[in-house]
Amino acid sequence: MKMTEQQLEKSNRASLYGLLNFYREYIPNFAEVTEPIQELLGSDSKPWTGKATEAVKKALHRITNGPRWLNFDPSSEIRMETRLSPGGIAAILLQQNPASKREWLPLCSWGRTI
Repeated sequence: MKMTEQQLEKSNRASLYGLLNFYREYIPNFAEVTEPIQELLGSDSKPWTGKATEAVKKALHRITNGPRWLNFDPSSEIRMETRLSPGGIAAILLQQNPASKREWLPLCSWGRTI
C-alpha cells in the first residue's frame, strides 16, 4: 500500500484507520500497533508523523504475513463480514481454520469506494 498525500490529510485518516480496523483480527496487538494513527484522529489532530507511517507499514506487514488465506473447503462452515463507511464498502469471506475451529481465516475479500 502506497501512502498518498490525500491519505495523510485529516479528513481521510479515519477511513485509513477503518480499513486497518476491518483486518484487526489479523493484526496482533492491534491497539498498540495503531496507537500512532489513533493519536492523529479527531478534530484536534496533529500533522501526520513518521511514527504513523511506520504503524501503517507494521499493520500491513502483519496482515500480509499473518494467518494464511485458505482455499475454499465446501465441507467447512463459512461466514461473511461486511463494513460500510461514508467512503466505501467492504466484505470478507471467512472459513473456519481446519486446525482450530475457534479461528476464522480469510478466503477472499472485496471492497469499493462509494
